Amino acid sequence: MEPVFQHRLNRIGGNDCRNGKKVGGYEKAVAMMDKRYKLTAFELTENPHDNESPYFEPLLAEAVACYEQIDIVSADVAYLSRDNCDLVAELGAIPGIYPRQGLL
Repeated sequence: MEPVFQHRLNRIGGNDCRNGKKVGGYEKAVAMMDKRYKLTAFELTENPHDNESPYFEPLLAEAVACYEQIDIVSADVAYLSRDNCDLVAELGAIPGIYPRQGLL
């Protein structure tokens, strides 16, 4: 396992290392994977109820460090924002982040 991920995984195990108490019995992870489902970047959120969108930019930066070129970035509708699409476009990639059907 990549050393950069190991320190994050050490937090998983039922107790929240920030205060030693259980947080709803689970931790929430936000991850980026390549097309072969290889984990390229992930982060455990500060709170299991956190919004995932603020994690997009730092995770994208970690993923970019793994690859010479990224052609497309597909993501859930939760990441749909002009800022996130612009970040992907600045890499020369296509932002594959689409609204739910029936919203337009």
